[in-house]
Amino acid sequence: RGYGKTPGEPDEHDYFADAERAYDFLRRRYSPEQIVLYGRSLGSGLATYLAARVQARMLVLETPFDNIRGLMASHLRREALPFEPAFRFPNDRHLDLADLPVLIFHGTRDRVVPFASAAKLRQFLNPGDEFVTIEGGAHNNLGQFPLYRERLAAWLGR
Repeated sequence: RGYGKTPGEPDEHDYFADAERAYDFLRRRYSPEQIVLYGRSLGSGLATYLAARVQARMLVLETPFDNIRGLMASHLRREALPFEPAFRFPNDRHLDLADLPVLIFHGTRDRVVPFASAAKLRQFLNPGDEFVTIEGGAHNNLGQFPLYRERLAAWLGR
């Protein structure tokens, strides 16, 4: 709702409710072991939210950020912001609560979500989780790198 060309007003809680509806739809057809939660960029906020609340096979994040405050601070090269962002999307907090295997991909040349913002998520990973750094990868091209395809195939083939 309210994102891109969809009608409605942007609202973080409505986004979370929409993600829950999508998961409920999938659960009517598939078992949790058949569901892979995937979030890319802003979508990582919805995927980590679900990962903290539902059962699934795994969580895959591509170009995620720690939280909106941290993302903005990374862009501004500041430790703190002088204002409160309208959205929070606390990927770090949600990832800390998640009890799923986690695979994260991020490129070192991402100009939309700085690598430093995503790297803060490493501290919330458990043994067996993986943070894959794509050297030279940007925000929209990680799928072009063999390492991305190899690691994703390995995880999905488990």
